[in-house]
Amino acid sequence: MIESLLIKNVASYDPNIGCELNDLKKVNFFFGHNGSGKSTIARYLHNVSLDDSEKTNEFDDCVQNGYDEQNHHILVFYENFIQENFNKDRFLKGVFSLNEANETIDAKIEKTESKIVNLEKEKTRKEKLLSKLLEDQNKKKTELLNYCWSKRNSFLSFSKLSLAHKKSKPNHLEKLREILKNPTKPLTIQNLTDRYNSLYENEISEISSSIDPKIYRNIRRIEIQLEPLLGEIIVGNEDVNIAPLIEMLNNRNWIEKGIEYLEKTNTVCPFCQEETIDDELRNQFNEYFDKTYKEKISLIEDLLNRYNEASYSLLQNILKIQNSFNPDNKVSNLYIKIRDFLAENKIDNSNEKKNISSIKSFKPELSNIIKLIEENNKNFSELDQNKKGLISDIWVFMANKSKAKIQAFDNRKLKYSKLNSLANELKDKYEDKVSDLKLSVESLRGQTVNTADAINNINVILRNAGFTSFEIAEKDKINNISHYYLKRPGSNNTDGIFKSLSEGEKSFISFLYFYQLCIGTDDIENNSYR
Repeated sequence: MIESLLIKNVASYDPNIGCELNDLKKVNFFFGHNGSGKSTIARYLHNVSLDDSEKTNEFDDCVQNGYDEQNHHILVFYENFIQENFNKDRFLKGVFSLNEANETIDAKIEKTESKIVNLEKEKTRKEKLLSKLLEDQNKKKTELLNYCWSKRNSFLSFSKLSLAHKKSKPNHLEKLREILKNPTKPLTIQNLTDRYNSLYENEISEISSSIDPKIYRNIRRIEIQLEPLLGEIIVGNEDVNIAPLIEMLNNRNWIEKGIEYLEKTNTVCPFCQEETIDDELRNQFNEYFDKTYKEKISLIEDLLNRYNEASYSLLQNILKIQNSFNPDNKVSNLYIKIRDFLAENKIDNSNEKKNISSIKSFKPELSNIIKLIEENNKNFSELDQNKKGLISDIWVFMANKSKAKIQAFDNRKLKYSKLNSLANELKDKYEDKVSDLKLSVESLRGQTVNTADAINNINVILRNAGFTSFEIAEKDKINNISHYYLKRPGSNNTDGIFKSLSEGEKSFISFLYFYQLCIGTDDIENNSYR
């Protein structure tokens, strides 16, 4: 029930203070002069009953308290009522008489409608559950999309590489799902970074030179021959008288160098610069450093020359590689190591006992340079293929990192699906029950209401009031919907009868129709609003 009204800023009402009507009762009587605002109140109440899309903004400052559109129905009799119901259309909505309804059936209807309300509430709860499930599912999906997308951050530094789906998180996720359909290999970010630097950041070119294994093998053969020769001192003919003296001096190389000068000094000793050299001493020197001695020394000198030449070739070989290929300074470092190694292995005298180190200690590093060159040349020949392989492995890496999250989401999605299916099944079940109950209510109402009583009531009052030149009749029902029309007694003609009535007759018949609406309804489905 409407308990109070505030009519303001419309028609004759003050725009600031307005008129406030409080403590309204079930029956309220408004009276006043013409133009005092009685019809404005009626129009405002009619406006309150309209849907929001039909309401006019002239009553925006007016306020009512107590009207419940779910349980109340406002009827207003004023000039617009006549216009809407009689002038616009020659047919009127049928009025269902409710005052003679059977109390037992009404109780059944009330009980059934209560069941409908409860079922509707249950249905609404299931709809809310479905909505919440969908909301939660969408939230989890968004979280998954963002998580999987974040795996790209590991490769932000790979500026020269472009990954597909850079503008679509859903497509990015689908790509990861496709990869996870098959077994994947474990990968590390370090491995991918090294491969990226090798393929994109470092300039790859084909290396035409490599470590020559022939040079290495030649040095090794020379070392094998030199090792036993340098492991002992080569002595001359010990049967010569001068042999004990040379042995005592223990410096054959010094003596050999001095003998080389005898050809220039003749009889002058190259050591003491005195003329102490005669033919006999010269012969003893020659006999001591005999042919066998000289052949051995010559062999050592030849091997040393060959060793030095091979060593130089190896250094030149490494230096040539270094000029075009030196990853992480591995080639240049090896060059320095071997150069220093050979310097330490240098032999000044051919008849000098010495243990030489073997080039064999550098074999692993030399082999590694060969391997690096082979890998480089293979990468060069397979550059495009390796780039595609790297991108493919980056996707595998991201898929592996996202696998647990994707599986957890899919497991949750399966639960969502089961709950969604159950909720929809229950919702459909409630809808079917509501539909059946509404049919039951419709059937019950059909037993208690009719439209003929309203016609009879109107016509009886018309005759009693002396209006005998027209009456109201019921038109054939269409789709179980009844309509009334005005007619002359003894005629079924419906054209223009209302317009031919006097103003008093129009007002009287309009009010009688309004009165029947007040005690009945033109909407049997919503008669509880009466």
